[in-house]
Amino acid sequence: FKTEIFSDTIKRIQSESKQLWRYQRFLLYQEYSKKTVLPPPLNTICYLFRTLRFVYRLCCPDKETFGSESNSNRHIAETGCLSCCKTVAFIAPLNTRPQNPTDNRINRMYTAISIDSARMNDYVETYQMRHEKEIAEEYWKKIIMSDEKKQKRSEKGHTKVENEVSKMNQIMEREKKQIHVSKKMEAIIKGVVNDQYKKLLEDKCDAQFIQRRPSVSNDELTENMITARTRERATT
Repeated sequence: FKTEIFSDTIKRIQSESKQLWRYQRFLLYQEYSKKTVLPPPLNTICYLFRTLRFVYRLCCPDKETFGSESNSNRHIAETGCLSCCKTVAFIAPLNTRPQNPTDNRINRMYTAISIDSARMNDYVETYQMRHEKEIAEEYWKKIIMSDEKKQKRSEKGHTKVENEVSKMNQIMEREKKQIHVSKKMEAIIKGVVNDQYKKLLEDKCDAQFIQRRPSVSNDELTENMITARTRERATT
C-alpha cells in the first residue's frame, strides 16, 4: 500500500515537473532572444540600433524594405503568443479536470490513512501521558516514603537522646544524693573520731596526772579528774 502511494506521488511530480519545464523553456527562449549579441561593454551599440529601427518604423511604416521584416517579426510574436497560451492551458490546475476512479480511490485511502494516523498519534500521546504520569507518581511516592523514613529516624534519634539525657539526669541526681549522704557520714565519722580522740586525750591526761601525783589517794584522784573534765567541758 505504501509503495503504491509512493509511486503515485512520483508520477504526479514527474508530470508536473515536465509541464513546468516546458513553460520555463519558453521563457528561456524569450529571454535569450531579447539578449544582445555583443557583450555588456559594447551592448550600447545594439540598443542604439534597436531604438533607431523602432523610430524609423514608427515614422515610415509602409515601406517595403522593412515590411517583410515586420511581418516576420509579427509572425514570430504570434507564434510565441500561441505557444505561451498553449503552455498556460497545458499547465492549468489539475483540479478542473474530472478525476479518475484511481484518483478517487487514492484520495479515499489517503484520508483514511490520515485519520488512522491521527488516531494512532492520539493513542500514543495518551499512552505516553499515562506512562509519564505513572513514572511521576512512583517518583513522588519514593520521595515521600524516603521523607517519612527520615522523619521516623529523626524521631527515634530524638527519643534516644531524650532517654539518654533523662538517664544522665537520674544518674547525676543519684550521685548528688550519694555525695550528700557521704558528706553527712563524713561529718558523723569526724564527730565520732573527734569524740574518741578527745576521750583518748582525756585518758592520757588522767594517766599523766596519776603518774605525777602517786601519793594521792583514789578518792582525791577521782575528784580531781571530775573537776578537770568539768573545766574542759565548760571551756569547750
